Amino acid sequence: MANQEPSRTGLLITIGLFVITCLVTIWLFHYLTEPQNRSETFVFTLIFVCFLEFLSFGYFATLMIPNFRKGIVGALYPVIGVTIGLYVAVSLVVIVLYNILYVFINSPKVYFTAVTVESVLFLILLGSIIVLNAYKKVEDTIIENER
Repeated sequence: MANQEPSRTGLLITIGLFVITCLVTIWLFHYLTEPQNRSETFVFTLIFVCFLEFLSFGYFATLMIPNFRKGIVGALYPVIGVTIGLYVAVSLVVIVLYNILYVFINSPKVYFTAVTVESVLFLILLGSIIVLNAYKKVEDTIIENER
């Protein structure tokens, strides 16, 4: 049996980095904006950015969990990583564009709609990857049994 200690250490380091990153994000959000200058979407954006950080660090944390890796077909794990990376990148672009164009788009409805639509598309894509993973595992099992 493989030594579990490096995985445990890596997982703890990843969790620690996530906590530090979230704390720094929360501090920067509050430090860089005066309370009277905060928009209606301030709290939502802060929580959403922390969620994006959770997704990023969560993906790397799953690398450290041996039983989780066994449940995913090898080729699909990087696909999941790229999908999460694209979601995070698109989300950050939406956040930045909304805050830059806030003077022209003074409606939080546009922002919430954009975030909701991209999140639904992300969930559909991730769900499709999970279904593909299930079919691939069944196919691999059938091929293995035929051998």
